[in-house]
Amino acid sequence: MKYKNIVILANAGIGDFVWATSVLSLIRQYDKNIEITLVTCDEYVELIDSSLNINKIVTTNNKYHANKNKIVRLCYKLFWSIKNFKIFYNKDACLILDISMFFTVMARYLYRIKNIIGPDNFSFGYNIPNESSKFYTKVVKMPKDSDRMPYMMRYQMITRAAFPTCNLYLPFLPDTKYLKNKVLNLMGKTNKFRIVISACGIVSWREFDMNFLKDLILKLNDSYDVTFFIVGNSQKEKEYYLRLLNLVKQKDIDIRSLIEKTSLLELKELFYNTDLLLTVDTGTCHIAATTKIPIIAVHGATLPENSGAISSKAIRVCSYRECAPCSFKAIMNNFVCKNPLCMKDITPEIIFDKVKEILNER
Repeated sequence: MKYKNIVILANAGIGDFVWATSVLSLIRQYDKNIEITLVTCDEYVELIDSSLNINKIVTTNNKYHANKNKIVRLCYKLFWSIKNFKIFYNKDACLILDISMFFTVMARYLYRIKNIIGPDNFSFGYNIPNESSKFYTKVVKMPKDSDRMPYMMRYQMITRAAFPTCNLYLPFLPDTKYLKNKVLNLMGKTNKFRIVISACGIVSWREFDMNFLKDLILKLNDSYDVTFFIVGNSQKEKEYYLRLLNLVKQKDIDIRSLIEKTSLLELKELFYNTDLLLTVDTGTCHIAATTKIPIIAVHGATLPENSGAISSKAIRVCSYRECAPCSFKAIMNNFVCKNPLCMKDITPEIIFDKVKEILNER
């Protein structure tokens, strides 16, 4: 079936959206005339390259769409759905990349979208049924072991169920050369190795152990001339940085905060002008993966086979504890890990050896 217009739901995290850009490229290269309506978070709009010619972008506000208060969340979604009724009504097809029961039901019964295409299982765990699939008109069979399937490949399998193409595209973000001078001014002058650190994940047990990171920074500072840049865009990351700074304040360490100082595209340009990204599994590493910066990505609660950075320059370090990954427990059962041994297994010495390999080649 040839579609004239299609809705793409890509409204999850930053990393998920970066992977979804490969789907946008795949569809646009397959059919330059198809009308694409993209649903995504307002924060991610700047990551959409203009050459993709997305016809309509409909955004959600994550402050309300993902609000912890169920009533606030539901009211916002209902208002948003009614407000955008005319945009979605009677479209040919909808690709469900971000599994959302609410939007799927709206697509089927309110918007009357003719073809709703999505996966038969969740993007984590072993063959966990996707309850939303009962509302799809076409259910795409996924490999059973989702924990060991890259998100990007999952997205492209869903897309190929709608478009008969064998092409493969990588994530694709806008050019950022025009931001170079602004980013260099933010960074300040330095002739040292420039190491970017992204220390916090979505949940607390996916972040660097504070004392481990302190020991690693001290060890690197003793061995190399380094300027450290801490990045992030949340209050949580700012508080983490302040605690870290307090631990190393009596040492002669050049550590600079860029927290809440860069847009997502400025963050991308930052990676073109630095030597290494040291990160946990978070959206930062997936933006970096679209550049040529070497990446050391620390996985504990997640598996690199599933959510690792798509880059030949990425070194993925994982402890592979029996309790990991814990995505299913965290998302489905509100699990909170109070003793993340999976991250503590990855010692400062392990990371230092990886960093040394990279810096010695610079």
